[in-house]
Amino acid sequence: MVFHHFPVKPLAHLNGVPYRSRLVVVLAPPGGGKGALVEDEGLPGVEHVEMSKLLCNAAGPDRNAALQKEMESAQLSGTLVPTKPYITNLAKSALRRRLGHDVYFDGAMRHPDELEYIPFVATSGFRLIVIKYDVDPVVCHKRMIARGRPGEKDSEAIRNRRLEQYQHALTTFEEIKKRGLADVFDL
Repeated sequence: MVFHHFPVKPLAHLNGVPYRSRLVVVLAPPGGGKGALVEDEGLPGVEHVEMSKLLCNAAGPDRNAALQKEMESAQLSGTLVPTKPYITNLAKSALRRRLGHDVYFDGAMRHPDELEYIPFVATSGFRLIVIKYDVDPVVCHKRMIARGRPGEKDSEAIRNRRLEQYQHALTTFEEIKKRGLADVFDL
């Protein structure tokens, strides 16, 4: 898959204001190879922002003990860190720092609550591009075991829970598609 071959509309105008850049979000199941896809294909000129790194930095030593606790709990239970109060503000802050740059946002739009910051994305001048693809759950399980993350490598129940949560996250994708909020590619 080569991203620049997608028929993405040229940067256009939003309420008379030109788009400054593109924001690419890829939705695939946990263990579906999103990171490998970007590392292998590369996205020349596109900044790679990872939600997991943003969370780790925000929860670093002497920073946010509550977030650190949420992250540990989520990792061991195979759930997502709550969108509120953590994800939304981190996402907006990361995007503000990259205004005018094309961005691949790894880990974004996994929860329906994240639809709240789509107006911010649009008014900031980002053209949202959402790409979704499916991978067989057996392949995902094998990849999750291989990457060796706590919980995932040890527990089929946790891997199943993560895959179930991904199915829930697809409601975000369907809503984006239904409302015409982005260029959408359902591969």
